[in-house]
Amino acid sequence: MIDGRVAFVVASGSDRQPDCIRSIQVSADDGEPKAKPAEGDDAALVVNGGVYWSDSRDVGSCDNPFPVFYGAGLKGKRLESVGYVAPKPLLVDAVYQVDAQSRGSGYGTSWFKIRADGQIENYSSDPTPPSRDSAGYVIDEDKAD
Repeated sequence: MIDGRVAFVVASGSDRQPDCIRSIQVSADDGEPKAKPAEGDDAALVVNGGVYWSDSRDVGSCDNPFPVFYGAGLKGKRLESVGYVAPKPLLVDAVYQVDAQSRGSGYGTSWFKIRADGQIENYSSDPTPPSRDSAGYVIDEDKAD
């Protein structure tokens, strides 16, 4: 959180230390709670993927330096082959996954939650990993006996 706004920065322990991004996607962890798609959104990303914000740009330069603020439009030509989702209001106590990509092959994933007191809890790994069977497949708890 920077000046009361949700902000994304590179973790100090990151091996790569990128200085910018070209795409970002924020989604509800495990797809819940769902947001409602708005006009112009890729509705499938919102309904099926639990996406709250997705923006990808076709840039080779570093036009979007860190910190990146939640919902702030990225600079550069929108990458039309990737769905866009306008930012949705984030909910207190919901866990969100953030996927960001920098130029080249750099990328990063993390999770966060906004607490009731307005503070952000950050997680470097999924705080709510799904249950898996011995073969590694996700177990659908609703269908398990």
